[in-house]
Amino acid sequence: MSAFGDRAAVLHIGAPKCGSSALQTVLSARPDLTGTQGRSLRYSAMLEIRGRVMRLHGSMLRQLAAWSPYGYQSWPDLGRQVSGSALFNAIGLEIAQGRRDGYLPIMSSEGWIRHPERFAQALGAMGFPPVQVITYLRPPLPWLNAAFWQWGVWTRPCFDDWLRHRQLSYSFGMNLRRWSEIPNVTLDLATGNVLQDFKARIASDLALEGPRHGAASPALVGFLLRNRQFRRTGHDAALEFIIQRWCPRPARRAWAIAPHHLPRIATLTSENRGVLERFLPEGVARQLLCDPLWQEDCPYLPEIETGPTPLDDRAELAQLIEALVAGCARASLANGLPPPGIPDRPRLAAPLSDWDAVATGLLQRLIALDRRARQRWAWGGMQRLDARIARVEDMAA
Repeated sequence: MSAFGDRAAVLHIGAPKCGSSALQTVLSARPDLTGTQGRSLRYSAMLEIRGRVMRLHGSMLRQLAAWSPYGYQSWPDLGRQVSGSALFNAIGLEIAQGRRDGYLPIMSSEGWIRHPERFAQALGAMGFPPVQVITYLRPPLPWLNAAFWQWGVWTRPCFDDWLRHRQLSYSFGMNLRRWSEIPNVTLDLATGNVLQDFKARIASDLALEGPRHGAASPALVGFLLRNRQFRRTGHDAALEFIIQRWCPRPARRAWAIAPHHLPRIATLTSENRGVLERFLPEGVARQLLCDPLWQEDCPYLPEIETGPTPLDDRAELAQLIEALVAGCARASLANGLPPPGIPDRPRLAAPLSDWDAVATGLLQRLIALDRRARQRWAWGGMQRLDARIARVEDMAA
């Protein structure tokens, strides 16, 4: 471990909606890297397949990421995706393998930021190995808007109701204070361009070109709310990644925050800012909190005064149809197929069901084309995974 100074592992812990998927996509595409001081780095991921835990590295990780509709592989979050005992046992094995094989492990899960107590217990059981913890933050106001459209709207379509019940609340300042208290943890916080920061801080040969994962357009959100077979839960976001892979980016994001929400958000911002200022070094706090959105004045006032974004605007539905047509053409080209025909567009005054019928046909075509492309990209990795699972099951029999 001396070859890596005082680090046994690098843990990227989020936060959610703060560039995690972009970083995980780039790391999955090239999991073996060189550190800023010439050290060997290895990004890994974890899957639970047929009840068995499997850590992924190298070419298998890269090809399974290519097969995934999300375009990346990562470590699972606690609770919803995997038990604590299985997760922390796998993390311990990864740290031990890094020591043995001479590399610095990199592990990433955007949900880990919310579990400092569980990680303190687990790291304590390992003897508190020296760990570098990296997290990226956005101010509460834009984060709450993004989080609502990513998760909240699918269970509580009213922002007031979602905010009132504090579903997935912004408590990252408090979470990170507790992370900073774990022995042998070095906590690094940053904001801004996640890929550029990670390259400068950890991996000197990290690729800076990767997919930009943005929010779904208002028209797409409205369509998905009316057609829940395409997105059944707040965590079922695969279709949005497929659309972003092939289609032009939307011109406008959805907005949920109205003027009467500002006092509550200002209180939330002040609470988290105060905690961060108290435990962070002065220079780090100044750099992190210089964003005007950490202050009381809000540069998004025009959007707030306009009110929540309508989700059934016919002109924006027309733009969604155009984007899906373009996406199908690109996906067809990637598969060596001729571009599909362009469907007739409904009249602007047509009922939403007419618009939804056209979008449904295009989405079904795009999903099929995307799956075909991903099969071509990852076929060898899938064959090796099947063989590896069979070997594991034979040994356990």
